[in-house]
Amino acid sequence: MSKLLRCAHAIVFTVVVASCSSNPKPTNATPKTDETTPETRAPAPTAGGDANQAPNSTTPAESKPAKEPASSSTTPPASPTSGATRPAKIGGPATLIRPIGANRFETARADLTGLLDAAQGRRIAAIVPGVRMGKPHGVKIYAVRKGSLYAQLGIRNGDSLLTVNGAQVASLGFDERQFQDSLRSMGQIVLGLWRRGAPVTVTIIVHD
Repeated sequence: MSKLLRCAHAIVFTVVVASCSSNPKPTNATPKTDETTPETRAPAPTAGGDANQAPNSTTPAESKPAKEPASSSTTPPASPTSGATRPAKIGGPATLIRPIGANRFETARADLTGLLDAAQGRRIAAIVPGVRMGKPHGVKIYAVRKGSLYAQLGIRNGDSLLTVNGAQVASLGFDERQFQDSLRSMGQIVLGLWRRGAPVTVTIIVHD
């Protein structure tokens, strides 16, 4: 009996020793790996560029200001001028008989005709017989309208018309229409006036 127990213990001891020798203790050493970190190479700098500059960096383009829209304003067309002579308006600013000196004027035949036509049938002044020292003294002219025929002929309020181209003006029976018609054919109009106690001569040269 004792022999069987010793044999059993021997067998158990043999099995335990065999199992221990087949399972070695693990070690804490970390196995070396063959992996290597790939070497990164910086790209070669471009000609004239900075070696430290990032390869993919770009300089942003300068922003240009937006162009202002073209102005849509247009210049209005100039009004066409007509070569035709327009009749002068009574009291208007048009000066068709132009001064060229002291009591001297000039005008075109067409402009004079326009003034005479505008004066036909209109009251452009008040005309009464003139008297001086109890004697007839031409005709007295009052209320001369601005821009009218008489105003542009150089006649002023209160003037007395004594002669026209040397011919005496009758105090009584003065025909204003006949006087105006006589001016149409004259190349030069010389008016003898009496103004503020003194004689005044007004000359108008008419150009054909």
